[in-house]
This record gives sequence, C-alpha cells and structure tokens, in this order.
Amino acid sequence: MERAAAGEEFFVTRRGKPYVRLLPARDQLALAEKSHDAGPAGS
Repeated sequence: MERAAAGEEFFVTRRGKPYVRLLPARDQLALAEKSHDAGPAGS
C-alpha cells in the first residue's frame, strides 16, 4: 500500500486473473469543519 500511495499501480489477482487494482488516491477535497452542536434533528 505504501508503494501505491507513492504512485505505483498494482493488480491483485485471483486464480490468475486481475481482481483488484491498487492505485494512488486522488487528492481529497477538504472537508469543512462541523460544529459539535449541529447534530441530527431531534437529538
């Protein structure tokens, strides 16, 4: 996983056929901080 995070791409095979592809993650969007009192309605 560390190598995939560094930019390499890997295929995990199952019975000799590609099953899963590990890729580096795309840049994630920044999440706005939520205030602690903004819970679900009725709580």
